[in-house]
Amino acid sequence: MAVPFTNLNRLRTRLYHETKNKGYELVSYISSKAFVWRNATVGENCFIFENNVIQHHVNNGNNVILWSGNHVGHRSVIKDNCFISSHVVIAGNCEIGENCFIGVNSTFNDELKVGKDCFISSGTLVIKNALEGKIYKGSPAKASSVDVYRYFNIERESLFCNLISIIQLVLVQKVIFCSLKSEVLPFSMGILGFKREHLQIV
Repeated sequence: MAVPFTNLNRLRTRLYHETKNKGYELVSYISSKAFVWRNATVGENCFIFENNVIQHHVNNGNNVILWSGNHVGHRSVIKDNCFISSHVVIAGNCEIGENCFIGVNSTFNDELKVGKDCFISSGTLVIKNALEGKIYKGSPAKASSVDVYRYFNIERESLFCNLISIIQLVLVQKVIFCSLKSEVLPFSMGILGFKREHLQIV
């Protein structure tokens, strides 16, 4: 499912989950001109284009795009739904949080953590940990006064929404029951019109 980083990867992520919820399995594409160590892991619905180097024990999550010519250092973790553009250098033992966008020619020193929902502008040099939901630019990187939620007009992902996504994936096309006040109602995972404080799975 080749979709760009529209709305900070929210569109691709939504389509990915909708497709999974319909029972489809999603494969990943790895270019024959990319170098991926045999002990690196790659999730589903990933696209790794030509001239990428994925070093040993890298953990690449689901629904991740690595455009051309990137370097991901040993034991780094790229979490779900990220978009890494081109000629990005991620040194060893780094962690890139969910939904991040990494711009062209960005560089990350080793052993850094980048919070989820970060936007790293082109040519940025990241030398210390990056906070969740921030826009970074410059060398060294500095956070913008406007965060990604305001810039892209998107909402933070709540724990409740994450819980629902997990339940949907695990219980695809099954019927479960919830207790809503004193009344037990059957519902499928496609119908989620209950109040979160009343959810009890039995």
